[in-house]
Amino acid sequence: MRRLVIFGDSYVQGWRGKPGNSTLSEMPFGKVLGESLGCETVLIGRAGHSNLAIMDDVVRWIEEKDTSNDAFLVVWSDMVRMTVRDPNCENHRFKGWEYPLWLRHYPDSPDPFDTMHDPQYARLLSMSSYHTVKNLCKEKNIPLRMTNSIDHQGLIDNFFDTQFRGWIREDDPDYIEPSNHWNTLFDIISGTWLIKSKKPIPQEWRQMLGNESTRNKRFVTDCWHPTDEANILIANKLEPYIKTILEE
Repeated sequence: MRRLVIFGDSYVQGWRGKPGNSTLSEMPFGKVLGESLGCETVLIGRAGHSNLAIMDDVVRWIEEKDTSNDAFLVVWSDMVRMTVRDPNCENHRFKGWEYPLWLRHYPDSPDPFDTMHDPQYARLLSMSSYHTVKNLCKEKNIPLRMTNSIDHQGLIDNFFDTQFRGWIREDDPDYIEPSNHWNTLFDIISGTWLIKSKKPIPQEWRQMLGNESTRNKRFVTDCWHPTDEANILIANKLEPYIKTILEE
């Protein structure tokens, strides 16, 4: 059986916040998934990671490790996340990009941040990251599955009033349930996994998430991350999708 390497943001890292005394869970979904499947599992996740930084984690792993017996699960993050360079870090690669930025937090920032506020720029970075990972895994014969922690922007063609185009095909064999927009890890823990109704665009969906009444406190923490019980839900839901690539 192959080794499972999982890349992503705080959902992969096991960020919990509240409730509980510890910020990080001792049982992130990746650990639960690996134990259930009986495979070696490596978790490479960090809170606030942008899709560009997640892509760089994948590239660095491929460059530095023997991947001949690996299978990858890449959990993409919110499209509007950005990372900027930490000028105090001597490492001139993304490992030194310490500060997560959210586009909507900086409407009045001067250049060079103005470019980052353009959703088309954010789309370009996420699309490029997505295709880089797909092509590298194909080149290196690494079985791949992809999903997203909370964002479904890559599947749709609108971003408020901005002309937009999604970058994930509805028939992408590497993506988990790409034809249904209710396919994120948050949908698993919020009880909306693969429902048939129309999903709001991500910007409206985030506003809805801000409503306390929409949160199932048994599975979703105060900061919209999985509880320990919810991590088990995620692992159980992903297991049949991951089992197939471990056996390739």
